[in-house]
Amino acid sequence: MLNWFADRRVRLVLALGAGPLAAAGFAPVSMPLCLLIGLYLLFLVAHNAKTPGESAVSGWLWGVGYFATGLSWTFRSMNEFGQLPAVVAMLGLVLLAAFLALTIALACGLARRMPVGAVVRLAIVLPACWVLCEWVRGAALLGFGWLSVGYAFVDWTFAAWAPILGVYGVSWVATSLVGGVAALAYCHAGLWGKSFVALFLGALGVASVVLEDVRWSTPQRALDVRVVQPALPVVMRADAATEQKRVERVEAMSRRSSLGGSLDLIVWPESVYVWPIDRMRDTVMSGANVSAATGASVVMNAFAMPQPRVFHNAVWVSQDGRLPEPVYAKMHLVPFGEFVPFGFRWFVDLLGIPMADQTRGSIPARGVKIAEVQTALQVCYENMFGEELRQWWATGNPRMIVNTANLGWFAPFVADQFTQMSQMRARETARPYIQALNNSHSALIDAQGRVQRRAWSGAQSLDMTVAPCFGEPTPFVRYGNGLIVLLTTLSLLASVVFSRFKNKKANERVQ
Repeated sequence: MLNWFADRRVRLVLALGAGPLAAAGFAPVSMPLCLLIGLYLLFLVAHNAKTPGESAVSGWLWGVGYFATGLSWTFRSMNEFGQLPAVVAMLGLVLLAAFLALTIALACGLARRMPVGAVVRLAIVLPACWVLCEWVRGAALLGFGWLSVGYAFVDWTFAAWAPILGVYGVSWVATSLVGGVAALAYCHAGLWGKSFVALFLGALGVASVVLEDVRWSTPQRALDVRVVQPALPVVMRADAATEQKRVERVEAMSRRSSLGGSLDLIVWPESVYVWPIDRMRDTVMSGANVSAATGASVVMNAFAMPQPRVFHNAVWVSQDGRLPEPVYAKMHLVPFGEFVPFGFRWFVDLLGIPMADQTRGSIPARGVKIAEVQTALQVCYENMFGEELRQWWATGNPRMIVNTANLGWFAPFVADQFTQMSQMRARETARPYIQALNNSHSALIDAQGRVQRRAWSGAQSLDMTVAPCFGEPTPFVRYGNGLIVLLTTLSLLASVVFSRFKNKKANERVQ
């Protein structure tokens, strides 16, 4: 144990300071090494805590700094669009961070309570507890997986595990590296203990390199695609004239001649339409007009209102010049913006985003075919949910994924974090991912999660060649998060059994 970890106050201050440092692993700083260092400090603080309670408090302080810094893009929505005073908006951000930090506290407290040795706690138990609690936060219970550790490493070799174990598997590899290095550097373990950790880390490294060369899908005939990024102003409501101007701008950008001579697919971002599209016949025709003029299939996003007080955030498609038809209604309504979790009406009111109470949709029973290609669809923050994306494989075998979004409500750097999640979905499924955003970062991501084309800020049309990919479903698509949950649970059980067996042998030798 390091001497400067002996003082409880020093440990707590370190935990609080290491959280913002770790958040620098994400945009706008985008230095994943900072995330590793922040985790390293937290693991040492949590391990050296005198009690499980103190370890939990350390984790909570770390989490408050981590989430308040990494989610600071929500401040703009509350302050500018919610018209709240800066102090109140900042308070809302801190309260959200404090709530999410409870999962970090749980991971640290559980790891400290388990009856295992120092090496096992750092190298095995803490990473496993971390991943399980991250899974609870992002998938199992809270549905808010933003800032999951794995996303920061989507461009690293660690991410080669994504097609097998998903984003939480990448988190497990990263935290295992941190815990293993901490165990080797600071634990007074015997030769066998440190040799085991070194072999474990070496095996993870070699496996990551080998997996990086595995190709889980095969490119098919390429499509000529245009993603329209109109940079429309964010509006909460609009009259018919304003709506018409918005649509005309997007239509004009769609009709511009292509360098390749023809287009197979045109994708519009979310929020081009302010009103439900089925209420305004003139705007409904815009997609059909573009499709007829270009010969391309047109994918757009708009609200549908099939009955009073029922809103669907839907994806519409116009093909062969026909009127747009709704093909998918957003399935995962994100808390604090699209539906109101129990007890959190106050936070939705702070955000000030319209249509907060939407109606959940579902995946079409026959799937969706666009430009003659089986396609999976996502709207906005659905790119955070790999478990739900894999449900599209129950209706067929999608060759590509299309996402439409509008991030204009938030600080600009949110688009970088958003793109990292899209990259992870591409790696998990081994399918190319097209994201159409309103104001910046429209992109094409290939089946290995690499950004091939990206539009920066401002109005522009992004023309690209997209190769849909065919292949058997990846292990993650087949089994979802079940594999990583099983792996981490078994590692915890094995750690406890091993530690008890070791203690029993030690007691027998003493006797």
